[in-house]
Amino acid sequence: MRAEDVLYDLANQGESQTVEFKESLTSSAKRKAIEAMVAFANSEGGWLFFGVTNDGVLKGVQIGGDTLEKLAVEIRDHTYPSLPVVIEAIPGRDRRRHIVGVQVPADVPPAIGVYLYSKESIAVGRQVDAGALQAFRRVGRMNQKEDFMRLRRPLPSDPR
Repeated sequence: MRAEDVLYDLANQGESQTVEFKESLTSSAKRKAIEAMVAFANSEGGWLFFGVTNDGVLKGVQIGGDTLEKLAVEIRDHTYPSLPVVIEAIPGRDRRRHIVGVQVPADVPPAIGVYLYSKESIAVGRQVDAGALQAFRRVGRMNQKEDFMRLRRPLPSDPR
């Protein structure tokens, strides 16, 4: 389903287990948004909208020619494994401001069984420092830090 098709209904309903709003595209807002995306991926999936206040007011954000690409790169660089998200820009009322919708699909478990967030950028091909990775899951309207091993299903290779 397209972001535009669900945005107006979700804005009226407010934040929930599967919906998160961020008013801006600042670095701090993006960091918190990526944590929420990881929480969505480890739960039921969900939608994250930039340019919407916590109480559902559609303010929009200004985006440039490469804003969506940069956001996609940040999501890729701060998640392990990289989250499979869909990013869309929805024109606002004044056409200079947009709502940026990010859909995180449900039930896309990676090989390691859980998605993880890193404050530091994870370079492609670089060994990942497990101590720098954090697991989150969505509980109501909150992102909760979780023990990585509790979120995933046991694997045959796990010690007994």
